[in-house]
Amino acid sequence: MKKHATQNGSAHVIIIAILVIVLVGALGWIFWQNLKRDTTPSNTEQSSGQPKKTEKPAVKLLDGSIDKDFGTTLTFKYPETWQYKSSVSGSKTDGNWIEEISLTSPSKKYVVSYRVGKGGGVGGICIPEDTGTIAATSYQMLDGFPSVSYVEIGYKGTPTNSTPEGGYIGLLSTNIAKKLKPGDSICDIGLNAISLSDRDFVQTLAMKINISDPPTSYDQFKPLLGGEEYDQAKAILLSTTH
Repeated sequence: MKKHATQNGSAHVIIIAILVIVLVGALGWIFWQNLKRDTTPSNTEQSSGQPKKTEKPAVKLLDGSIDKDFGTTLTFKYPETWQYKSSVSGSKTDGNWIEEISLTSPSKKYVVSYRVGKGGGVGGICIPEDTGTIAATSYQMLDGFPSVSYVEIGYKGTPTNSTPEGGYIGLLSTNIAKKLKPGDSICDIGLNAISLSDRDFVQTLAMKINISDPPTSYDQFKPLLGGEEYDQAKAILLSTTH
């Protein structure tokens, strides 16, 4: 009887040993699989098929301003990728002259124009029947020049014998911009002259966005009010300070 008990005890020990070996082996296999997965992250990224997104670097902004000889200030900021050009006409010595600054987009599609004059006025006659009416209008006041607003004004009904235009994009007196509504005559926009200095009779003759291939209708005008270069052109005018 003692011999039989000894044999049963040995069998139990062997079974327990086998179970321990199996358990240790299973745990070792699981540990090895986790170790391989943790040490090969690049394989997981490559198999996803989704490339990492890279942020587009911000475009550096440069400072621009009108000629200091005007005796007043008008400043703006523009992307370094845009072409800057300034030209002066008239005579500074006579006190009657004009500076025109153009900022051209990389594709040459949009041109931001600043035209400032000293010593001379602007004039003209606008006949409503010879122009057209406003189809849509919106405005946004400038932070650094509150009396001026950025406007997008679409035209309709422009006579074929007049200069074909689909609309006006640029700066306008806030007092005028707030009153404009669809159906008004284009003549209500006025000549866009904004006084910078009463003492020296310095005024802006134009602060607007020109389009290299001008739209001839409102339907052609609307799609031009968007895109990266348009947003940059708009930002230039919105940065104007006085």
